[in-house]
Amino acid sequence: MKYNFRIGLPKKQNRKRNNNLTKKTQTMKNLLLFFTSLIILAGCQQTPSNLCRVTGTILNPDSTVFMSYINRVRDTIDLNEGGAFTFEKESEKPMTIMFLYGRNSASVYIAPGKTVDFMVDVADWKNSQSFSGDLTQENNYILEKASLSREWQSKAKDKFVLEPMDYKMSRDSMQKVYNGLLDSYLADGISKSFADLERLTLEYGLYSDLNVYPRAYRYYAKKDTVILPDGWNNFKASLDFNNPLLIDVPAALNFISGEIEEGAMTEAGLSGDMWGKPELLIAKMDYIDKHIEIPEMKEYFTYDLLNQQMDAGPPTGIEGVIRGYLNTSLNEENKATVKEKSDAWSVILPGQPAPTFSLPNIHGENLALADLAGKYVYIDFWATWCGPCKAEFPHYRKLVADYKGRNVVFMSISVDKDKAAWKKMVEEEAFDWIQLHDSINMNDDYLVRYIPTFVFVNTEGKIITPRAPRPSDEALRAMLDAQPGL
Repeated sequence: MKYNFRIGLPKKQNRKRNNNLTKKTQTMKNLLLFFTSLIILAGCQQTPSNLCRVTGTILNPDSTVFMSYINRVRDTIDLNEGGAFTFEKESEKPMTIMFLYGRNSASVYIAPGKTVDFMVDVADWKNSQSFSGDLTQENNYILEKASLSREWQSKAKDKFVLEPMDYKMSRDSMQKVYNGLLDSYLADGISKSFADLERLTLEYGLYSDLNVYPRAYRYYAKKDTVILPDGWNNFKASLDFNNPLLIDVPAALNFISGEIEEGAMTEAGLSGDMWGKPELLIAKMDYIDKHIEIPEMKEYFTYDLLNQQMDAGPPTGIEGVIRGYLNTSLNEENKATVKEKSDAWSVILPGQPAPTFSLPNIHGENLALADLAGKYVYIDFWATWCGPCKAEFPHYRKLVADYKGRNVVFMSISVDKDKAAWKKMVEEEAFDWIQLHDSINMNDDYLVRYIPTFVFVNTEGKIITPRAPRPSDEALRAMLDAQPGL
């Protein structure tokens, strides 16, 4: 179970409205002064009115730095020897760039015609972020709000075991802190348009937390039920999912996505775990058609759902939805992506030859798929940091034991970037099935976008299913038992 908690106790801070929110070492100060001087020299070059630009420096990286932006597009950042970079993107409206380094992230708000200058030292990621140039105050606000959120988040378990009204009082108190922070920055000169969107972000953040509380309470308090007071969900009655501003508020879009799923399942009479099933996608599309009128919002959710569905599994059963989208959408870029993803599945559908590979075990000895000809092969793509992957271990052990001596090979392929962490866990867990490491992104050939992912291959090296049931699912044993000669 995964929750996106947005909480934490507020911490009193003495803030100065300048380019640095945190104390830095003298070395960092000197680097920042040098960096700023370069910005001033380049400042005479005006940014084109439709161009969003981020320049900056990322110090001391020892691995790849990524960035994510519109529709979760993810790119690598090209850094020069000193760690400097420039990112430019044409856009008619502001956007937020996420810089990603390992498990660290930083949000940078940019806008057309503006240049934001960003610096961070990966050796002290949280405390070394700083901004200069345009939109400095907006980004300082985002940075300070993130600090408040981390404090609240660090107390997530303590908050979610509170009884409903106690939790709501605590969360309402935190909301006042958030709004007070925004008000103080608004008084200091951040743009009203930014503040308006941020107010919606805070509002929908609160709604999301009220939504997640019942599940989180049951999880953390280890109770089967929670009795919510009357009126807990009254806020939903006044929500307007056709507010055009919401398309620029990720927190609102995330919340609405959850409401779409809940409403779709209710209207279609669906229940249970329907994740990834075509019936749920079709129900969601019907719900969107009925309840969302603004074309831009409808396009966003339709495209997002199709993307998620085809990242999770093949387009089998949703061919009509895909055709309908390609025939009606006016967004050529989105249509091209949907078609590309749909077509990509054709090479690993049932009956197609399984992509070949040869990967090492912990001793450095390579094993190829071809080496297992004549046997059924059940492949698990996983990683040491993946909770759901590790939750399958007990079921996997029992599965391997129960099918010992039968014509099937069980294989786990790690997608860990940290090979040492993988080797350590394999040795500690003493897995009694094949363990290989994928350092060449071979998993891309199997279109692995989520883990764990399971694939089943027949004795001739052909795909039986590119998305097999997991070991904890009784359907897996039924599938195995149905294979001739297994």
